[in-house]
Amino acid sequence: CGVENGNWIFDTSQSEMVWDFGNKRPGAALLLPAGGRIALNVHFINTSTEPVQEDASIEFFPATSHTTEVNPVRLIASGTLSVAPGQTTIVNSECGGAAPARDLILMASHAHSHNSLFTVSLKGTEQYRSSNWADPEIKYFDKLMVGPNDHILWSCTIANDLTRNITWGNTLNSSEMCVVHAIAVGPKWVCNG
Repeated sequence: CGVENGNWIFDTSQSEMVWDFGNKRPGAALLLPAGGRIALNVHFINTSTEPVQEDASIEFFPATSHTTEVNPVRLIASGTLSVAPGQTTIVNSECGGAAPARDLILMASHAHSHNSLFTVSLKGTEQYRSSNWADPEIKYFDKLMVGPNDHILWSCTIANDLTRNITWGNTLNSSEMCVVHAIAVGPKWVCNG
C-alpha cells in the first residue's frame, strides 16, 4: 500500500487489519496531504484447489486530534538472501540506529512460503516472532524506542526444497523476502540490511 507518488506505507499478508494509533499514542496519525491518494497493491494467494472470489476495502477514520505524525519503517534483507537447494539457512540482517530516534508503534513481518520463522530483536531482546508467513502477527508496542546507538537485528529461517537456489524475489513459491514493516513516531526510515 502506498501513496500516489510511490512512497510505500505498509505491506502485510494479514487478511484483515485495523490501525488504531490513537489507542497506543494519543494524537498519532498518518498524514494524507490534501488532494493525496492512497493506492493499494493487492495480492490474493489462493491456497485451495478451487477458484475463490476476494474483495479488498479500506476504511479511514479521521484523527480526533493530530499532534503526532507517524511514518513507515521498512527494513529489508535483500542483499544477503541466498539458500542452496536442500538447505535450511537462517538469514540474519542488521540495521544501525535511527537518527533521530523513533518510537515503534506496530511491527509485522513479510516473507514467502519457504520461511518458517521470523524474529526481530532490539537491544538484545526479542521483540517480535512469527512462524506464520501467510498470516504473520501484527504486534503493537506500548513504548519501543529505537535510538541512534541501537541496532535492529532480524532473521528469517528459510528451508529450500527446490532444485535451485532461493534468492530475493517477488514469487511466492520460488523466491523469498525477509522484510520488517513497522509504523513509528518519527520520520520515515528505510534500511537495506
